[in-house]
This record gives sequence, structure tokens and C-alpha cells, in this order.
Amino acid sequence: GGEVTVEIRAFPVEIRGQTLSLGIARDITDRKQSQERILKSEIRYRGLFNSMSSGVAVYEPIEKGADFVFKDINRAAERISMVRRDDVAGRKVTEMFPTVAEFGLLDVFRRVNSTGKPEHHPVSLYEDDKLTAWYENYVYKLPSGEIVAVYDDVTEQKLVDQELEKQRYYLTKAQDMGRIGTWELDIGKNKLIWTDENYRIFGLDIGTELTYETFLHCIHPDDREYVDEKWKAALNKEPYDIEHRLIVDGEVKWVREKSDVQFDEKGCPVLAIGFAQDITERKRAEERVLKDRAQLKSLASELSLAEERERHRLATELHDQISQSLVISKIKLDQLRKSSTSDEFNKPLEDVCNCLGQIIDDTRTLTFDLSYPILYELGFEAAVSEWLADEIQEKHGIETEFENDGQLKPLDEDIRMLLFRDVRELLVNIVKHAQAHKVKVSVRRVDGHIHVSIEDDGVGFDPVEMTSTAAKKAKFGLFSIRERLEQLGGLIEIDSEPGHGSKITMIAPLKNEGESGGV
Repeated sequence: GGEVTVEIRAFPVEIRGQTLSLGIARDITDRKQSQERILKSEIRYRGLFNSMSSGVAVYEPIEKGADFVFKDINRAAERISMVRRDDVAGRKVTEMFPTVAEFGLLDVFRRVNSTGKPEHHPVSLYEDDKLTAWYENYVYKLPSGEIVAVYDDVTEQKLVDQELEKQRYYLTKAQDMGRIGTWELDIGKNKLIWTDENYRIFGLDIGTELTYETFLHCIHPDDREYVDEKWKAALNKEPYDIEHRLIVDGEVKWVREKSDVQFDEKGCPVLAIGFAQDITERKRAEERVLKDRAQLKSLASELSLAEERERHRLATELHDQISQSLVISKIKLDQLRKSSTSDEFNKPLEDVCNCLGQIIDDTRTLTFDLSYPILYELGFEAAVSEWLADEIQEKHGIETEFENDGQLKPLDEDIRMLLFRDVRELLVNIVKHAQAHKVKVSVRRVDGHIHVSIEDDGVGFDPVEMTSTAAKKAKFGLFSIRERLEQLGGLIEIDSEPGHGSKITMIAPLKNEGESGGV
């Protein structure tokens, strides 16, 4: 049966895409009664009146409520308004504060005086678009007819609120621009909370009720088991930092997810927070790079093959046309020289014959350098064996050994050319850099592939060094060999360490038994 006074404030708020009203009701009965008692009994309650932290001002309506005069203010009001009680007592509000009408307070006083209903009226002051002061004003009418204004300077609080709002805005924009959404999972209740950006990334309507199962359902079917395993591992204190696919509106998207799981004192997981970042564009760019790289490797391989074919064509022309013509010319000149009885011509003819002989030798050497004839006449194994003996052992004094398992190894012409080229390149590198005393080349057939191994007892190297920009040129060439082999369906295996020599094995596919061609 009693009467209470309440203050009700309502604010529009946006929660998960919905605009709602947040209402706050506060029982201010005690405060109002205290104020009334203070104002009725000035002597008795003066101490309490002046001890209040809120500013309190008492006004008396005059001119039928058109204006008001100060009756009293407390010390907090003096501090907030920067006036003295004695200077304002008995003076009109409009006289002391001419801007009171500008801020709407005079209208509030008049309405409260007329209706008797309390009102809340905030006043904000700005200078150059910058907040300089913010006051919260609550205006009441006492039974005696006096108007009471209770006000507080909340500028500092407002500045903090504005800064928080600004930071919240920056965070939201950063998430939007970075395509990063954050989330929180109450593990015990299986309740998942997403930011708006997370909803957009996963393609769900903002505000959709979420659980772990809801999240898992968004994962690409081929990745769900992987993601679930990683999450269960995270609940056992393992890191959770993964990339996986989603299905959004029928299209595949990629996300990176990272989480921090919190545990209670018993070691049980209770809460997880994390982020999801849309990395679809990055993944597509990586796919394009891989595709372009594959095309470049294919072009490089084709270029190498074209180079080998052209070298073989030139070598054939040198051998079949130029060399033969030179040999015939030398034979005829030799016959002419032998049949000549003139000493005047014999010496020049002999010099020309010797010169032709040297040209023939040089042409033969050039022919062998361009394309090793034995490779096409006797096959891959014979060419490797002879080149190993002639170029490595005889010219450089390195002990050599060739081993062949004797099995038939039919090779496509392109693979045969590139394998022989790669063998020569590796052997030349051994001569230049390995400081080896012995080299062994073995050729074996393993299932449907040819295995060509090159071993040396030289200084060796660190295979990891090949991936660094500081890798030596000899070792860096292994990249080209690897790419050429991979393009033809083969691979290279490297076994080496500093001080213990090296073994490099090239593996390439053989021709099907039913196909024709050289070996």
C-alpha cells in the first residue's frame, strides 16, 4: 500500500542483428525522500545536504512558472557549476545561466512544475566537435511546490564510454576488412557464440542458435573428421591451429581457425575462445601459383627436350654431312699430295691435310659434345659406361666403376636423352666440387622403373642446404634435375652428409613392354 518512486531509462541496443530496447528501472524512493527531508529541514539536514556527491539545486517558480529563482545549492553544485551559494541565492535562473533555455532545461523545469512528474534531462557540451562536459539532470517537484534539480558531472564516464565505443567500432571494422570472426564456446553447456563476421564467413543467418554440432555441420564433408579430431586433441591441451574447407551456398571456402582452451583447476576444459579467418582468396592464389609453377616446369621440361633434340639434329648433320665431306676432302688431298712430284706443292698440301685432320678431330669432339652418338647407337647403359670411362677416369684420373643388372630397360627417347644429360651433369659436378677419388654408377630395373645411382667418396653436402639461397651452384642444379624428372613422372633421391660422400638416385618410368623403341 506504500508509494515508491522509480526512475526508468530505456536505450536502443543491437544484439545479433536485432534492435531491442534495454530498460533499466531503479527505485529512487529513498533518495527522493532524503532530498525532500533535506530541503524541508535545512538546519537539521544541512550536513547531509552538503555531503551529497551529486549537485542539488532548489528553485522556486516565479512569474507563474515562466522563470525560477535559486533558493539553495549544495557544495557539490557549487563545485560542478563553479558558483557560490551566496552569489546565486534569490537570483533568477535565466539571469545566472542565460544558456539554460538553449539546453532545454528551462522547458524541463516548466513541465515538471506544471505536471508534477519528474524528468531526466542530459546536457552535453561540445567544442570543435569534441565533448567537453556531460551532465545528467534529474528534476523533481516537491509537495511544497519547489523544483529540485539533482545533477552529476559524468564527463569522464562518457569519454570512457565513447572510447570504448570507438574501439568496438575499430574492432568490428578490422574484423570485417580482415575477414576475421571471433567466437566463444561454453564447453560444458555446448553453447557457441559468434560475432557477426563469423556468421558471414560460415554463411549462417546472424542470430542463429549455435552449438558445436552446428559448427561441425558447416565443415566440408571431407574435412569434418579431421576438424573433429583436432578439436578433441585441443580438449586434451594440444594446439588448435588448422585450415579447413567450408561449404557456403554450394561453394567451397577456406578458413583458418585458431583457439585457446581454458581449463579449470581439475584440468577439465571449460571455455574456448578463438577466431576464424576467411583465407579463400589466399588459397585460390596458392592454387594459381601451383598451376603456374606446373606450367613453367612443363615448359622448362619441353625446352630441355627441344634443346636435346636440336643438339642431336646438329650432331647428326655434323657427323653425316660436314664430317664426311671433310674426310673425303682430306683423302683426296692426301692422294693429290702423294701423286705430286713438285716439292713446291707438297709442303702446302701437307699443311692443308694436317689442318683438315685437326678440323675433323674438332668436329668429332663437337659432335660428341652436342649429342653422344653411342646413346643412339648402342643405348643408355653403353653410353653411360663409355662416357664414364672416357671423361671421368681417363681425363680426370678418378677411379670409376659401372654396374648394370643386365635387365632390359626400354626407355622413351625423351627420358633416355634427359637421363643421360642428368648423369653427365652430376658427374661433372662431382669432378668440380666433390674432391672424390672414386665414382660408381649403377643402373638397375626395379618393377616398371629404371634406377640410376651415382655414388662418390667425396666431401658430401647437406641436402637441406639446397633449399637455401646460399646453396652452391653444383647442388642448386639438383633442383633442375628434380623438376625435369618429375615432369616425366620420375623423381630423385639424395643421400649425403658433409664428409661422407653422396649417393644420388634418379628414378624414371620405363616404356610398356608392348611399345617399340630404343633402350
